[in-house]
Amino acid sequence: MGRKAQQDAPNALEMLKVGTWTAEQVASMTDTPLAMVVRWCTARLIHGARHMDGAWRIPGPGLVFFLGTKVEPMYSLRTAAALLDLSDDTIEEWIKSGRLKKVKLGRTRQAPVRILESELRKVVIRAE
Repeated sequence: MGRKAQQDAPNALEMLKVGTWTAEQVASMTDTPLAMVVRWCTARLIHGARHMDGAWRIPGPGLVFFLGTKVEPMYSLRTAAALLDLSDDTIEEWIKSGRLKKVKLGRTRQAPVRILESELRKVVIRAE
């Protein structure tokens, strides 16, 4: 990353911290499907997001904190199901059929399983 790009990146984050954003604005700024941004809000993954007057209001500091995650977000099967508005059983079927890829957090048979956000985005984009 060049020196100019390094200087611009903090300025962009500082700009996001100020004010309140709609779900549509966040979707546009982050190149994320609107449905996914709405699911982030309804699942309370973005701190301070509120549904008012028929639209989501997302505070800048909560958005910056959520977007500032260095590691790709991973979701439990239950949270993935909630984000996609599906049942846990459907998510498990999609994993078995190969429609969704899982990440196993450990080597034992009982190790927790997670779904990467990029996998959820693929499903949302296919549905649109």
